[in-house]
Amino acid sequence: VSCHNEPARLSQITNPGLIHSVHVADHNIACIQCHSPIDHKITALTTTVELDCKSCHKDVHLAQQRMFAGVGGHDATPEPSAMFRARVTCVACHGEAQKLAGHDTVQVAGDASCMSCHGVRYANVLPGWQSEMARKVQRVQAVVAQARVTVGATPMGSRALADSLVGAAQQNVDFVRIGKGAHNIVYADRLLRAALGLVQDAARRANMPYTMPAVNLGPAVSENACLQCHLGVERRTGQFKGTTFDHEPHLLRAGMDCTQCHTPLDKHGG
Repeated sequence: VSCHNEPARLSQITNPGLIHSVHVADHNIACIQCHSPIDHKITALTTTVELDCKSCHKDVHLAQQRMFAGVGGHDATPEPSAMFRARVTCVACHGEAQKLAGHDTVQVAGDASCMSCHGVRYANVLPGWQSEMARKVQRVQAVVAQARVTVGATPMGSRALADSLVGAAQQNVDFVRIGKGAHNIVYADRLLRAALGLVQDAARRANMPYTMPAVNLGPAVSENACLQCHLGVERRTGQFKGTTFDHEPHLLRAGMDCTQCHTPLDKHGG
């Protein structure tokens, strides 16, 4: 219509032989004057459709996102992960394909993800975070679970308070477990310590008949720059000039700071 606006000519639109003969052969008109440009390439048959996961799966990774951002727990000061502050995205670490039952593949994080940016010195850092956080969750969960059993024996007048405090403690533990404490070990450590504090508050303020056992989670990660990478080192052995020694008597029982034996962070490795 942009060239011809006469009914007799427009009626021939269904006659491609005539149209090509007149335009291309007789008048040498370029194809793209009528046709959109053709992108010549080999294409494959698509047998699946793209799905918007969020249309059905609401807030699936919300716990992980909040853990990474360091918000959303009870009685714990917000603390964004160092990676969050550096604006590192999820896919920067979750770049290893892994098959899961019921899925094709998912992207997971692993040692290789850390070393691809930070080098070989970061080997075993992530597994150390994961195993130590799992151990801490297990120890705190045992305390909270026993406290929940005791809520029913709390005096009626203060039972609601006890239930609220112990419930908040359980939410903290679940947050670290589901949100994966390795996403933010400083904040996860705070949440677990806060969970123990909430149980203690329930026993004290609500007269809950429960004596909380002593749970040594080691030095607070937020107060020890070394543990923010070397999490769990307090339970490992080390080597110095051929002599094997344990960190536990020094860090856990004696409460010594890492820098009493090691050079500080600004001289790391010295």
